[in-house]
Amino acid sequence: MIDEIISIELAQIEDVFDITVEHSSHTFFANDISVKNCSHAISYSINSYYCAWLLTHYEEQWLSAYVESMLGNPENKAEALGYIKSMGYTIVTIDINEAELGWTVLPGKRFMPSLLSCKGLGDTAAEEIIKSRPYKNIEDLLWNEDGTWRPSKFNKRAFEMLIKVGAFDSLGCVGEGKLFNSYHHMHEVLIENAEAIKKSPKKDPLQGRKAMYEIARALAPDIEEWSRKELAENQVEVFGSLDVSALLSPEVLQRLEDKGVKSVDDWSEKGYHWFSVKTATPKKTKTGKNYLMLEAVGPMGKSYKMHAWGWDGVKTFAPYAVVLAEVDKNEFGFSTVLWRIKEIA
Repeated sequence: MIDEIISIELAQIEDVFDITVEHSSHTFFANDISVKNCSHAISYSINSYYCAWLLTHYEEQWLSAYVESMLGNPENKAEALGYIKSMGYTIVTIDINEAELGWTVLPGKRFMPSLLSCKGLGDTAAEEIIKSRPYKNIEDLLWNEDGTWRPSKFNKRAFEMLIKVGAFDSLGCVGEGKLFNSYHHMHEVLIENAEAIKKSPKKDPLQGRKAMYEIARALAPDIEEWSRKELAENQVEVFGSLDVSALLSPEVLQRLEDKGVKSVDDWSEKGYHWFSVKTATPKKTKTGKNYLMLEAVGPMGKSYKMHAWGWDGVKTFAPYAVVLAEVDKNEFGFSTVLWRIKEIA
């Protein structure tokens, strides 16, 4: 038990750093007086000054270093990315022609993750990608002029990870009317048939390149884009956390922004917010009222428990469905009602 402090009187000024003891609260005893050690506070104030100075004079470099330092913990990463977004930056998808070894600020206040943030893509592969660019098209990326396979350190595993996060938009090869109608289609052609497209025998050095086009045409009618669940699983596999924004088209994201609809990460007051429903678990209150306990995930990958009232025992959600809902918050956490939830197309 801690005794109540009745009064404080200044006795005299003298050196009190004569006896120190280990203590979880950083308190030490000197001359029979319990003294609070302020050295940590001084150190933190100096660090805060350094950070503030760097943020003021070298904003982009400081923000890049800041987010890099937070990548080991999903909660810290979500907080860092949320802070960066609050400063007017947009977190964008990695692109083969623009991503660097560290997080990069691009024109238009676009904040791009580093190549090394992809699991399975190491330093040598990333350095080879950067050294050989810019890439004009998929052929320029994969083959030399004589038809031989161009990548060496940039291996199949690294290539697969970049396909799974949609890193090839600048090559203009993915989309309606293009070589690959989706990134799933690109994956099936280039990863599942890797051995066929790498061939370049002397009698026909372009055999592999021709095979890519033939396989792409043959598979096109049968390959649909990954489902939202698969897209979410790809994000977790590659980055270790979920970027919900990647589950929506740029057009939908723009409409939400234009209408001023914020994500659950930016909740400040009762109103409509968007998020992904990772899980929806049926529950009952002590009085027998049915409800769903949602695991809601914001665009930065942070998870929240959310009570969804008014459950009829039937309504459910597909894994990683992205929804718009009227969200409130109290001492028990987030809450909504099911008739105020709408799935976003």
